[in-house]
Amino acid sequence: MIRKLTAREAARRLMRAPKSAQRDAAIRRTIRRIPRGKGACTGRTLP
Repeated sequence: MIRKLTAREAARRLMRAPKSAQRDAAIRRTIRRIPRGKGACTGRTLP
């Protein structure tokens, strides 16, 4: 049975993937899924 990736696992796989147009497109698609106003501003991110 294939389990669904968590957001953290998906982000880790994208960041560790070799640089390519396909990887960049996947990152852009993931970022676009975040609703406007729901992303953390600089002051709310963890160090």
